[in-house]
Amino acid sequence: MAEHRPLRVSLVVPRYLPHLGGIENHVAALAVRLADRGHAVTVATQVEADVSLSRREVDPHGVVVRRFPSVGRCRGQGLSPALWAWVRRGADRAEVVHLHNFHALTTLPALAAARSPVVFTPHYLGPGEGVIEELVHRGYAAAVRRVLSKVRRVVCTTPSEAALFARYVGAGERCVVVPNGVDAAAIRAAQPVPTDGGRLVVAAGRLEEYKQPQRVLEALPLLPGYRLAVAGAGPIEPTLRRRADELGVTDRVLFCGRLSTAELYRWYRVADVVVSLSRRECFGLTVAEGLAAGAAVVASDIGPHRDVVALAGAPSSSLVPVDAPPSQVAAAIAAARRPPRIALPDWDDVTGATQACYEQVLRAGD
Repeated sequence: MAEHRPLRVSLVVPRYLPHLGGIENHVAALAVRLADRGHAVTVATQVEADVSLSRREVDPHGVVVRRFPSVGRCRGQGLSPALWAWVRRGADRAEVVHLHNFHALTTLPALAAARSPVVFTPHYLGPGEGVIEELVHRGYAAAVRRVLSKVRRVVCTTPSEAALFARYVGAGERCVVVPNGVDAAAIRAAQPVPTDGGRLVVAAGRLEEYKQPQRVLEALPLLPGYRLAVAGAGPIEPTLRRRADELGVTDRVLFCGRLSTAELYRWYRVADVVVSLSRRECFGLTVAEGLAAGAAVVASDIGPHRDVVALAGAPSSSLVPVDAPPSQVAAAIAAARRPPRIALPDWDDVTGATQACYEQVLRAGD
């Protein structure tokens, strides 16, 4: 086995634990495993709301977490000049600075400030929807493009994300694909949530328009004997609750609210069908984790979902158009079958591939 020298790595992310989210969990899983491999790891983030959080702490794995104050907000996002200044000063003497999240406004100044070789995981969703969103994206992408020369590698989680990033932002020749990890062991070990019987559909994800949880809800009247657990929180929850009442299915819908990762795994374990009808994703973690739990999966027919289904070696017959009517969604749910044993990368695989990326970047700079 090749020898790997310890590296000094700083991971920069707009939000971090205890804030719950896919990107936050991704960075945490990577940070812990890099530290367990002997690397000196710092996670730098900003504090937007909970000012009681420690500005500097060391987690049980030796990961240093630094939180910088956010002094203002733009388009609902925090901005932290203190974080950018820390990056400019060398990011705790990092040999590699690994930035996350193209869509966070704080990422552009951090990228512009970076002195160390930069690896960038954009978690890229595309140019947005609607005229205003597209115009904002066009201007922001142009600004990122001006400093993209600092980025040695762009790490995308699916081939579809890489193609989209290359098309709308650039750096296609520097894009590599490292799929997200799935903690299949933790999912299989989770204790299923007690239920009242019948078939259960789980729709997991933030309750945003582009995630389209309403399409699952609209299909429920056509699925007698099924119940729906909506696992997530977000701005359209009141609308969904009203619609459930209008459809007469309130007694068959449970709004679970924001769940911890461990709680979400318990719902996956009891699900007969896991559904994700999102219009945009960079990976499709709900699909991957549903498959890992042994549930049948119905998903929107978008590139990242196709990539995940192919990666897992699962059949693609449960992919439906993003604008599928309730009848088609209901038919797909009723016909969905649990997959045979599937294989997905875990976070150790992701960490190994990411470490190899860091080492390649540093060798290229020698």
